[in-house]
Amino acid sequence: GEPVSLEEIIEAGWPGEKIGADAALNRAYVAIASLRKQGLREVLVRAGGGYALSQAVVVRRMQTHDDA
Repeated sequence: GEPVSLEEIIEAGWPGEKIGADAALNRAYVAIASLRKQGLREVLVRAGGGYALSQAVVVRRMQTHDDA
């Protein structure tokens, strides 16, 4: 439910990568558009100067073999 800024999205998606500001913003917008196309259109919302999952959605982290 907490909004995440575009800068935070870029850092999380491409940590430590040296990239121009315009290219980084484009990558973030493409990633957001891709998530919306994959079924998150109704729950991925713009809020508080960033993006967030709707508070109506319950998110659970599943443990994978890599997490063990």
